[in-house]
Amino acid sequence: MNKMKKSVLILSALVMVLASCSREEGNLFDKTAAERLLEQRAQAITYLTDAPHGWEMRYFPSPDAAGYALICDFKADGSVRVAAKNQISSNNSYKTETSLWDIDYTQSVTLTFNSYNDLLHIFSDPLSDGIGYNGDYEFVILQSSPDYFYLKSKKRGAYIDMFKLNEGQDWEAYFEDIDYFNALTFSGNDEAQFTYIGYDTILTMTYEDGTLTYSRNGADTVLGFVLTPGAMHFYNQSPTANGISAKDFVINEDTSKLICTADNAIYFVSEFTPADYFNFKFNKGALWSYRAAGTDATTNAAIEAIKSDAAAKGATIHNINYARRKVNNGDYAYILLVNYDVEGKLFQGYLNLRYTNTANKITFRYRSADASIEPLLLRLGSTTAEGAARLTDIFCDTFTASSYSGSKLNLVEMVLTSTTDANKVIQCVADIKSL
Repeated sequence: MNKMKKSVLILSALVMVLASCSREEGNLFDKTAAERLLEQRAQAITYLTDAPHGWEMRYFPSPDAAGYALICDFKADGSVRVAAKNQISSNNSYKTETSLWDIDYTQSVTLTFNSYNDLLHIFSDPLSDGIGYNGDYEFVILQSSPDYFYLKSKKRGAYIDMFKLNEGQDWEAYFEDIDYFNALTFSGNDEAQFTYIGYDTILTMTYEDGTLTYSRNGADTVLGFVLTPGAMHFYNQSPTANGISAKDFVINEDTSKLICTADNAIYFVSEFTPADYFNFKFNKGALWSYRAAGTDATTNAAIEAIKSDAAAKGATIHNINYARRKVNNGDYAYILLVNYDVEGKLFQGYLNLRYTNTANKITFRYRSADASIEPLLLRLGSTTAEGAARLTDIFCDTFTASSYSGSKLNLVEMVLTSTTDANKVIQCVADIKSL
């Protein structure tokens, strides 16, 4: 082939390539930005409304805050039914509320809850401090599909996942499953400490109000998370080596660990034995309050007899607690605290106890009765000592401690089992109250 023919062929090929590129650019830009946004809006509406059982929204008001699970059912008529069960927006009761929604496409495709819904908008209300929870009710749609949406709150920049709920999912049961998981892990467990283990990373983290906080290199980091049925999900991945996204965790079979779903070598464990936790809650100012539910029948019958005899003589016993109080020298004394009233006058009466906690055994021994409890004791026996004995025979003993729920991660509900009578079991719950 001579040079002229070769040049003609190359030129022809170049013309064809340029023509092809020109056609592709024409296809790419033959719609205006507004038209493309309108198409994205229509697609988002189709995905959102084609979900017969609704969507799970893992809502974070702001990046460093606790997250909350919400359920949203988007209807083609512009209504949305929202369900929640949390302390902030529904007072820990299951509630649903219907309001309006839309997809705005003025500048970006944005999911907006454009009429007030108590279960969602409370997070964006300024409240009395002018700030509130730093939440939002408008979310830019970054990614959408028939089963998943990835959103970014318009004001605060918090990223939010939304997943299509499975067929047959009952909404109230969904939140009951969260409650069960929470009871095994975090409910009532504020200020408890967990050990985070991720290969060569080992950290102590403190739980409080839906977050875990750890310190490293002199700086505190707060990790917010949200609970869904059977799992916890961090806003940001938890700290670890190896570049693994340690974001989602589930509880293991014996409830001793929260294990990362991406790598089971990354996990959380409790830092406490049951006896250690009992003492830990004392140090945090908790009362350990007697509960009938997990207490053996014989012990419950004895306590009911005490209450009945007190009532027959004009006294009502409200609750019985292991507690501690500060004494004059700044130390603490341990007591059996009984809240009762006599003919409408309220009393906080106590028996002074000796308390030891060694070798995973908890011991309470009776020392003396304070004057504050004498009006009750004299209604339980002919003398103060006789009345005190009816209480101390039950509550003063050496016990082993174990979890009432069986969870090794959350020990806020305990059972104390007598070392001398295995049939004697007292349930008590850590309760933060001031004396």
